[in-house]
Amino acid sequence: KEIEYITDLDKTSILDKIKTLNVATYLYNDEATSSPRRMGLIAEESPAEILSASGKGVDIYKFATYLLAGIQAEEIKISALEGRVSRLESLLSGATTTVSSQASISSASLVDFLASLGAKIIGGVAEFKTVVSDTAKIKNGITVYSASGKPFCLTVSEDGLPQSVSGECAIPSGGSTVPSAEVSTTTPETPAATSTASIIIHIIGDNPATLNKGSSYIDPGATYVNHLGSVVPADVWNNSAIIDASIPGEYTVTYTANGADGTAGATSTRKVIVSDPNFIPPVATTTATTTE
Repeated sequence: KEIEYITDLDKTSILDKIKTLNVATYLYNDEATSSPRRMGLIAEESPAEILSASGKGVDIYKFATYLLAGIQAEEIKISALEGRVSRLESLLSGATTTVSSQASISSASLVDFLASLGAKIIGGVAEFKTVVSDTAKIKNGITVYSASGKPFCLTVSEDGLPQSVSGECAIPSGGSTVPSAEVSTTTPETPAATSTASIIIHIIGDNPATLNKGSSYIDPGATYVNHLGSVVPADVWNNSAIIDASIPGEYTVTYTANGADGTAGATSTRKVIVSDPNFIPPVATTTATTTE
């Protein structure tokens, strides 16, 4: 009688206590030191929930049930992580599909796309507003323009001295396009660290999220772009994604994103609303009054 079931929050608390339990080997006072050592818990160091009625020993049945509650709490965490990983894989898969579709677009669309980035290709000539390169190899000279727009072909002599002639650099015989620059490849520098202020956490799924009383809640998680430019899952603060769906109300899941130095920086929250579909709000009643 008087049966009460422990909640998910209780299971999480039990799991935390299990993590701190010390397993010991020992001998009874009346056993010789050469006797096989026993293994178990020390009653004086164990949680009160698993002690026998006398408090001088560990109740094996209680202890087994205690471990079961811890396993269930761990399963809740694993399910939440699986949901986050699944959604992260979906995001990455969608990004891959987008890249693949862009690779198969028409040449006209490609030209328009490059134009949106500031590059213009007309008649085999590529125009860029700014070109930045560590090193470059240029053949047949570089055409530069004066402030008035007059072209000059800049080259170097066999002695390595710069020289220029009026007019654009000529296209090599037999060629139909302007010679392209051969840019050497160099190891890219590590991107600058992203400051905490620039980190934006993307919450996956509904916000607020709603579920009925008694339902199970698996948090979809959140992602952000770290200082290396990679999309990574945001951390869940203090097990806040474990929702006790047996109690209607509003819960808050808090996500944190690590800054460049590894410390927690930006935060974002999701509201989770647990409602009872069978709840009937009381109807307000009024008493009529009459005057004679």
